[in-house]
Amino acid sequence: MGIIHFDVPIKNGKAIATLNPQCTSIINHKNEHNHSEYSENTVHEDIICSSVKRKAVEEMHTQPSKIIRRELLLKSDYNLNHGDMHLLRNSMYATRKKHFPKLPNTVNEAVLLLK
Repeated sequence: MGIIHFDVPIKNGKAIATLNPQCTSIINHKNEHNHSEYSENTVHEDIICSSVKRKAVEEMHTQPSKIIRRELLLKSDYNLNHGDMHLLRNSMYATRKKHFPKLPNTVNEAVLLLK
């Protein structure tokens, strides 16, 4: 495993960081990439959100609440509030919506789809 490069989009282009093979330190960086450190709760939200969205596509006919509960049982040490649950459910619906065909807007479009 060689040197690893990360491209991070920022407001004025992108920042590029070069890491050592163990990903423990930055060897070189181009353009500044400064932001405050993410809270632990935000990182946990992102982890659960990505796993829930992946499961939403794999299990298209399972209720969102079942998928969310199953993921929370697997990651029981994460602390999420009610607003986070609402965001998880909405992100699942948005992810699933991408995998269904668009509904016709007019009667003519519906007739064309049936032909």
